[in-house]
Amino acid sequence: MKKMKIFLVLVVLMAFAAGSVFAKDFEVIEPIMPDAQSAVVYFIGSKYGVIFDGSTPVGNFGKLKKNSNLAYRTTPGEHFFAYGAPMGVMAVIKANLQANRRYYVKVDYVPVPYVPIFLMNILDPADGAASLENKKIQTVQFPDAWRNTFSQSRKNAGLIRN
Repeated sequence: MKKMKIFLVLVVLMAFAAGSVFAKDFEVIEPIMPDAQSAVVYFIGSKYGVIFDGSTPVGNFGKLKKNSNLAYRTTPGEHFFAYGAPMGVMAVIKANLQANRRYYVKVDYVPVPYVPIFLMNILDPADGAASLENKKIQTVQFPDAWRNTFSQSRKNAGLIRN
């Protein structure tokens, strides 16, 4: 009986530990501001799928609540952002980011027969800022530790070549 109690306590502790690992996948934050060395991109409006900056994972909408914006601080210059959804559906957008500016990218789902289509569009700054001011929508950021873990899991699965 004593061994059973110890086992149950260990199971509960492991469940809490696993929960705390998953909870650190992203952080709920206040909207962030760019600076002279960075630009900030907010991705708005998806239920699932992963955003990439080239081959760098930015964040996973599948981990978020329905009403979430994904914030990403990056370097100025040319970027290719890709949205990868289940079943290999993708959307790509090219952006030339300037330092000390915020950008807002809307990810839209277009329901068509057989194959879903996703579009990524850069929003007018006023429209994007209004989305950040809506208190019902949380802003989140995925830390570098998540990016490293996500990239390593893709390498281990053979999805990324060295």
